[in-house]
Amino acid sequence: MTEADKAVEAYLDEAVRARFPDHAVLGEEGHDPDGGHDFEWIVDPIDGTINFVNRLPFFAISIGVLYRRRPVVGALHFPLIGETLHARRGGGAFRDGVPIRVHPATEPSGRVTIGLPPGFLFQFKTQRAARRKLGEPRSLGSIVYEMGLVATGGFGWAIFRGPKIWDVAGGLTVITEAGGVALRHDEGRGGWFPLDRFEVPVSKDPQKPAKLRDWHAPVIVGAAPLIETLAPQIAPRRAPVILTAAMKGYRGWRRWLPKKEPKEAPAAAGAEVGG
Repeated sequence: MTEADKAVEAYLDEAVRARFPDHAVLGEEGHDPDGGHDFEWIVDPIDGTINFVNRLPFFAISIGVLYRRRPVVGALHFPLIGETLHARRGGGAFRDGVPIRVHPATEPSGRVTIGLPPGFLFQFKTQRAARRKLGEPRSLGSIVYEMGLVATGGFGWAIFRGPKIWDVAGGLTVITEAGGVALRHDEGRGGWFPLDRFEVPVSKDPQKPAKLRDWHAPVIVGAAPLIETLAPQIAPRRAPVILTAAMKGYRGWRRWLPKKEPKEAPAAAGAEVGG
């Protein structure tokens, strides 16, 4: 978290409360609002903070508005290029007033650029037939930025292992209104389902009730024909990423360990020696 994150979130929080005093604001850096609000603004002041600090251009500001926990409005702002993507449910998606659409591809192809997280194969299981047609992978270090590329057709699709609500709330409406699809993986039901509502997760600790900010789930977004083909062939791995990578590394270096000599079996008790 940087001072810039705090300043942007404070500015947005104040602006929303001044114009919509009955609305709640949930920011990545701020406090949790009280319950009982029909409208909730989900704010990510700077997504891609490490990029921002290191002067890489891949960072963005995300604002999503939920009505009774359903995404209805979204805006993604890219400060360095001075562009804003915006959408409202049923009203289309735009880049500074000009309509936008997702990638026109009708089937997966290696010629389509896509957003994949680092260590994709450690994080997701993929059927062999799909691996050859996933696309040309890129990883930019900002979920919001990559969702913007999906909405404008720069990426055919993108997948995220465990985004938080502020990472995706703004981009969902923009992508779906641009003709795309957004799905989340539900481990309990064993598959991908439309991400059209955010639910407070079930807390594992009865002493600490879960909050909306605790929401996270694997998410896949993109052009409908690509998602409909690929999603059934991709699933998150159950093992944590670090454990999966560690086990793979352990199996690799174990081959170089000196092999132990087999122990001699003890002579059988009472065995006769000689003829």
